[in-house]
Amino acid sequence: MAYNKANLSSGEQIVHVAHKHVIVLIRAAIQWILLFIFALAVLIFINAYNPQGDASGFVTTIRPFVSIICMVAMLVAFIAFGISYLVWAAEQYIITNERVIQVEGIINKKEYTTSIEKINDIETDQTLFGRMLGYGTVRLLTGSDTGINQLDYLDKPFEFKKIMLNAKNRYYGDASDFAPGGPRSYSTDGEDKPSNRHVHQQNLKQQQQQVRQRPAPAPQPVYQNDPRGYSPVVPPQPQPQPYQQPSAQATSAYRPAQQQPATPQQIADSIAQLARLRDNGIISEAEFQSKKTELMNRL
Repeated sequence: MAYNKANLSSGEQIVHVAHKHVIVLIRAAIQWILLFIFALAVLIFINAYNPQGDASGFVTTIRPFVSIICMVAMLVAFIAFGISYLVWAAEQYIITNERVIQVEGIINKKEYTTSIEKINDIETDQTLFGRMLGYGTVRLLTGSDTGINQLDYLDKPFEFKKIMLNAKNRYYGDASDFAPGGPRSYSTDGEDKPSNRHVHQQNLKQQQQQVRQRPAPAPQPVYQNDPRGYSPVVPPQPQPQPYQQPSAQATSAYRPAQQQPATPQQIADSIAQLARLRDNGIISEAEFQSKKTELMNRL
């Protein structure tokens, strides 16, 4: 009976499903198996037996009744065995990448879970008959008394322990990181599949590498003489013109005019302005004398 994957959390996936050994089914249904075999044997015998000295016809008389009783007993044994099988098949031990889940019950479902991060150690016990038939007991050592603590009559207990340890290693990302290709998740069909957690990490690394390898964006054109900053057309850059010797007329046009000498009246007015600035305390006496000497030299 398949586990309802709708009960799994987001990103959780099933990596292994185990059952109790078939010896548990045989022990639970041994009486029904024996009843079926006994009823079948009686049915065959009563229909095959034909005594020669049965003058009264006793065997012939009871044969139909015995046959009906045997067939009813076989039907009851078959139905009871089918119910035992369904109970055995419904009890599952599921390992996911995050939890260990025990499910039991046909109509009324019961579910016990233990988080992988809470499992400190795993113990495995096998008796002599357990080693011969391939079953054993697995104990999960956790920090609490709740959840799954002991799995009895588990089929292939060492394989179950190995898969659980691999799931625990992949949950923490330690020992499994040394595997070829990086962290991998275990699959019951023998195929290595990356877990959702590591797939997300690998996708993130690929995105980062793509960002690093992405070419640098082309430089944006600089718009000149456009105070708004969003001119759709970039003005063409002026091309350099070949050098030409300026003409004498152009040279004379840009020649600065010679300074004309100041008149005595202008110099006297300037000295009077300097004297007022000195009297108002704006310039010092030394600055007044220096400017006065400079003005007198223009005469």
